[in-house]
Amino acid sequence: MLNRPRILAALLAALLATGLLSACGSTSEPAPAGLTYSTTLGIYTVGVAITPNTPTSTGGAITSYTVSPILPVGLALNGTTGVISGTPTTPTARTAYTVTGSNGSGSTSTAMTLGVPGFAATGSMTVARSAARVALLANGKVLVTGGYDADGFDLASAELYDPATGTFSSTGNMNVRRASFTATLLQSGKVLVAGGYFLPIGSPSAEVFDPATGTFSVTGSMTVERTGHVAALLPNGKVLLAGGRDRAGDSLASAELYDPVTGTFAATGNMTTARGTTVGALLASGKVIVTGGSGPSAEVYDSSTGVFSSTGSMAIARYMHYAVTLLSSGKVLVSGSMFSDPIAELYDPATGLFATTGSMITGREQQAAILLASGRVLEAGGRPIQDIPLASAELYDPTTGAFSSAGNLRTARKEAAAILLQSGAVLVAGGRGDNGTLSSAELYYE
Repeated sequence: MLNRPRILAALLAALLATGLLSACGSTSEPAPAGLTYSTTLGIYTVGVAITPNTPTSTGGAITSYTVSPILPVGLALNGTTGVISGTPTTPTARTAYTVTGSNGSGSTSTAMTLGVPGFAATGSMTVARSAARVALLANGKVLVTGGYDADGFDLASAELYDPATGTFSSTGNMNVRRASFTATLLQSGKVLVAGGYFLPIGSPSAEVFDPATGTFSVTGSMTVERTGHVAALLPNGKVLLAGGRDRAGDSLASAELYDPVTGTFAATGNMTTARGTTVGALLASGKVIVTGGSGPSAEVYDSSTGVFSSTGSMAIARYMHYAVTLLSSGKVLVSGSMFSDPIAELYDPATGLFATTGSMITGREQQAAILLASGRVLEAGGRPIQDIPLASAELYDPTTGAFSSAGNLRTARKEAAAILLQSGAVLVAGGRGDNGTLSSAELYYE
């Protein structure tokens, strides 16, 4: 007699082995095939709730979501729906985020960039200082040197800011106390520090900072004492130093070149006009524009000939405490003045002429002016004509020729040191605030 249970079991095993038993009744979900969000570039405002950023997916239904790295403070990802929502509370650099959607069969990912522009706190300097000079080193750290202390005396101390840790630490002191000097990053990665107030009588000294040792060493002396001068690294590796004032306070027309190879200074052609407390910028052509310090006039230095020649005049006289910023277009933005005039103008090297552009929201001098990675210019702090430190900041957009608000600094400050970091953030450090000289620093995220 046949054993029916055994026969049925054998038949079932054979069907499974040969694949004849279909998986039609299976409840297995396909893996997700794609994921997108309603916003892939989200630039948000502190204190303002964002429009929820919602996902759309293809393939199998997503049952859980994760994001990396952690979202800006105040924003959250719903792990079930994938919606990003909330109100940002802290400025955050533009960052690439990856959102991953998963189910039991697999996962898919998408990228987005989110940022919260504004000023955020960072570590404080080891010493309160105003009118310090800064240089971005090849390793990404920032050298901060000299300036005035809380009692108004010039400083010999220097320190380093490390963006990786957000902290300042002391480094070797300069050999001479300096304020209103220049600090120029050389092609070697070292930094030339030259001139300034309160130098020993008859000692137009200069020195070089070596990041490898963290020390300053004396180099050749300038041909004359000068303070408030222009310094620009030329394409040939030499440094132009021009104008400024001598110990008696007289404006200088003389200029000189520093040669890092020999460690010496040598005179070059004189400016067409003596200029005290002047400002300049290296142009895309390798020439140097020197402005103000003696009314609205300007001139250009040609390193190939060693000669200065007059160029167009500015719309207004600018004597000190204003900013000259080379734009991505090759034009130069001139903003601010000792009389806090809001008029800004552009210099066009192609024509040699200045033309007014949009006016600043707030007239200011002694402000920080930094070209951002986007091509816009940040103008932060400074003072109006009433000599009260400003907390306000604004952005100049070359595409529109207009200024717009960039929010407020965490601390009102004038004569602060500022520099663009490798990350694209701007370090703003020290200066003078409502209650005296500052040691605090902050970062601006665009």
